[in-house]
Amino acid sequence: MPAPNRATLIGKVQKVLKKYFKPINPTHASVLETLVFACCLENSRYEKAEDGFRKLQDRNAFVDWNEVRVASVSELSEYLSGCAHPRSAAANVKRCLHNVFENLYSWDLEPLKKQNLGKTVQTLEKYTGGNQFIVAYVTQHALGGHSIPLDSGALDMFQIVGVIDDKEREKGVVPGLERAVPKKKGPEFASLLHQMSAELVASPYSTNVKSMLLEMNADAQSRLPKRTSKRPAAKDETTEAAASTAADPATEVAAKESKSAKKKKKPAADTQAKPSESKKPAGKPAPPKKKSTQKGTSSPTSAAKSGTSKKKTTAKSITRRKPR
Repeated sequence: MPAPNRATLIGKVQKVLKKYFKPINPTHASVLETLVFACCLENSRYEKAEDGFRKLQDRNAFVDWNEVRVASVSELSEYLSGCAHPRSAAANVKRCLHNVFENLYSWDLEPLKKQNLGKTVQTLEKYTGGNQFIVAYVTQHALGGHSIPLDSGALDMFQIVGVIDDKEREKGVVPGLERAVPKKKGPEFASLLHQMSAELVASPYSTNVKSMLLEMNADAQSRLPKRTSKRPAAKDETTEAAASTAADPATEVAAKESKSAKKKKKPAADTQAKPSESKKPAGKPAPPKKKSTQKGTSSPTSAAKSGTSKKKTTAKSITRRKPR
């Protein structure tokens, strides 16, 4: 059986999405609000993105958008904790607001609706740092263009189903998607697609998610997300623990001190041995000591000294004698 072509697979995907999801079409008052909401929505569920967007709009937390712009990424990520990737969403919000203010010195993006769509897309790419999901979402929901937003979850879904290959996944494009989906059905399809991609990002190993993917294409069994084994993770934990202890300066100093203490103890143990034993070779026995002479006997040197003393005494006695 020949493999279905791309347009057929996209149509099958659309039918399955309609079966399990209902379209959601959030509306915002201005282009700037749509831009900020798109930063919160990427890879996240609609209700989580709306909750984070309301927190940023709360004037008890931030006075205006300028205060949001100058806030740190860590602070903004606390307000966007419900998003799939809070720090990434916070960084996108901060980047977009900073670029808008640096270029316009105001928060009014409504003039973009009057410009040519191609020029407006280029301007949005500068504001968003080239984020195609945010650009496509603002183009579709605020500027009336036909552009379906694709985040990483949607691209992964199309790759698993077989609509795109690995090279197209790396480029982040789905060729022929806008032609297969009419402009009138674009917002509805984008909403259904995003709900599916958010579920895939939130729980990629869920049985419900896998069943929907297999319903879109039964040949996607080999491309389904698989859990990694636990054994390599345990090895990684041990290596990370060893690396952390090696990188800790306190542990290195303690190890060096213990080694130096051991080296100092070794010479102290060696000094307990006798110096004569350390100097003598191991294989040769010590020469025997000379036995002392018997008691009452004197050595030749002492005898010689005594003989000379006797001669001197006899000589003196002769000289002292008186002549007859």
